[in-house]
Amino acid sequence: MNAWKCHFEELATPDEDNYGENDKVSLAEEQDNIIEEIIKESVENIDPVTANAVKKAINLLNTGKAADVNGISAEHFKYAKEEISATITDIIDSIFKELDVPPSLKCGALTPIRKKG
Repeated sequence: MNAWKCHFEELATPDEDNYGENDKVSLAEEQDNIIEEIIKESVENIDPVTANAVKKAINLLNTGKAADVNGISAEHFKYAKEEISATITDIIDSIFKELDVPPSLKCGALTPIRKKG
């Protein structure tokens, strides 16, 4: 298991020494900037999300799945739906307004699971 952990950790960690010099990275960043500008110029305001829509989405979450990097699972959202729906609504509306996802929402955990075959 430790070997798998090290392998996936290495894959998920960019090489800081060569990061800026990598042609693929530079091209990807340039494409991201172009796409962002096109979206900002062409997109009208996105309708705000309602707390009811967030509650409905929470109800559709699959349970019994692995928790995120902070130890939060779908069950946490389902049991605290009434308490957190307003905050989640504000976060989603902010993402739509700024057209950017906060870095804290971009992280995840990879858990390799060996299966037969």
